[in-house]
Amino acid sequence: MLITHTRKNNIITETPTNLNNNSPNTMTTYGFKQRIMIGTWNVRTLSAPSRLEQVCKEFDSYKLDILGLSEIRWLDKGSKQLESGHTFIYSGNTSNRINGVGILLSPKAKQALIKYVPFSDRIVKARLNSKFRKITILQCYAP
Repeated sequence: MLITHTRKNNIITETPTNLNNNSPNTMTTYGFKQRIMIGTWNVRTLSAPSRLEQVCKEFDSYKLDILGLSEIRWLDKGSKQLESGHTFIYSGNTSNRINGVGILLSPKAKQALIKYVPFSDRIVKARLNSKFRKITILQCYAP
C-alpha cells in the first residue's frame, strides 16, 4: 500500500492507494455517511468451540460490524477466519486459560483491516481504514 501526502491550505491529507490493481479498492470500506455498529461483550468464556458460533449468531442479529470480546480464555495470539466470513482476532494467555480478549469483525470490516496488534492477554488493537481517517479499536479487559 502506498500513501500519498497532499498539502492544501496548510492541511496535509493522506490518501491510501491500493497497489494491487486486480482487486477492487477495499481500503476505503467505510465512508462519511455509513454507520459503523460497534459493541462489546464480556462473554466469560469461549473455551468450547460452539461458543464462538453462538457469538456470531448474536453478532449478526444485532447487525454489528465490530464486536469486542472480553474474558475469552483462549491460549496464544492470532486470528481465525470463520466459515461464516467473519474474522476473529484474539490475544490470550500463553500458559493457562485465564483472561483473554478478542475482536470479531464482519466481512466488510475485515476488508478495511490494516493491521492488528495483540499486546497481551488483556489488550488487543485493530487498525481500520476508512475514506477520511484511520479508526483504531482497542479491546481491553480489566477485572
